[in-house]
Amino acid sequence: MSLQQIINEWLTNRNIEPQAALIVGCSGGPDSMALLHLLHQSGRIPVAAHVNYQKREESRQEEQLVREFCEQRGIEYLFKKMNPEEAKGNFQNWAREVRYEFFHELRKDEDAAMIVTAHHLNDHLETLVLQLFRGTHPSGWQGIPEVSGFIGRPLRNTPKTAIDSYLAEHNLPYAVDSSNLESGYARNFIRNEMVSELDRLFPGWPQNLARLPEYAQEINELSTMTLESVLTKAGNLEREAFFRLPEHARRSVFSAWLNRHGIRGEVARTRYERLDELQKLQTGRRLQLNDDFFIEVDRKELVLTKAPVKCAYWSEFLTEDRLQNGWKSEMFEFRKAGPVPFGDENLQLNWDRLRFPVTLRTWRPGDAIQPLGMRGRKNVSDVLTDEKISSVEKSAALVLQGFDQTIYAIIFPPSHKRTGVLAEPVRCDESTRTVLLITKLN
Repeated sequence: MSLQQIINEWLTNRNIEPQAALIVGCSGGPDSMALLHLLHQSGRIPVAAHVNYQKREESRQEEQLVREFCEQRGIEYLFKKMNPEEAKGNFQNWAREVRYEFFHELRKDEDAAMIVTAHHLNDHLETLVLQLFRGTHPSGWQGIPEVSGFIGRPLRNTPKTAIDSYLAEHNLPYAVDSSNLESGYARNFIRNEMVSELDRLFPGWPQNLARLPEYAQEINELSTMTLESVLTKAGNLEREAFFRLPEHARRSVFSAWLNRHGIRGEVARTRYERLDELQKLQTGRRLQLNDDFFIEVDRKELVLTKAPVKCAYWSEFLTEDRLQNGWKSEMFEFRKAGPVPFGDENLQLNWDRLRFPVTLRTWRPGDAIQPLGMRGRKNVSDVLTDEKISSVEKSAALVLQGFDQTIYAIIFPPSHKRTGVLAEPVRCDESTRTVLLITKLN
């Protein structure tokens, strides 16, 4: 089958209409120039999208090559220039982000059916090698997908040699990126240094490697089936059933559970080391996975929960005069009063034992209180855990602190049934005549 037949069949199988626009990522290199020509020959409406990072001397010539090629054939083209000094962190990663952001913007502006790139079989195999060397779990042996979202790769199963033959057959111009000849990048090292030796030592290795995604699919399907057997109706892991699984099955099932929630990357590489730690946690404890997620032990279940947004530090300075006539926050009222019946809806602090001014603020790690009836102190975080306040709501808890830095009270989030807890130093007794009354507002 010719490359043109491959392209036409690929477009037909994806129900892309003949008059549909397609954003073509076109660097000016051999692969993207071949793809642009193939799509133009297919009768579709390719829109060439080129990003000039202005990092190499050849950048201007590559842009000019794409411009002239498109003008000669009546192909629409859109360019974007970038300042390489704006790159943050790894240049290759930054360039990729800039490039695809540009492509997606054009897809919306042009009402295009899809973004297409010229990734071919050799690129796919190189990615698989990188995944192996980086220790990717077998469930992640996917290489480069043929389609992902609005991005399609019609040449994904086409070897590089076939593309080179097409360029020569049609006498198509293209540029050679000199940076691809440098083996300093991991992908270039595989391409420039390893492939020829692999061909010599392991004949047929590309076909063997290309089967890895199929094996990954088998593992994923088995893991998913096993995962369903240990899930609760709420989608949590049934703790005992999960830890009864054989160790390696447990790892794959845990991986499938996290992947279902879109958790990959660094967490995916370190998750297995934390399973033993997770098994030892008691009810109410949690295991932080990353900045966004943690796992909380809730009696018989393991619950994956989104971590609370870390709010900015907040405080309110309250003098004795401000509290004489009462002061209100959004959820609570603070005022000087006589003793009232104790209840979950209020807290009463012995006014005469307070050291003014007092500060109402968000609690911080390391804060500690001396709870009623205790000689020692207890971390605020532990008090909140004992009250079974979820980790998501903990960030909404407040503390009332005296001028002498003593924490007088912990004020629970408004959704909690109790208003909070008092410290031993501000306990009320039979002689108490005046209190600072903290009342939860309806």
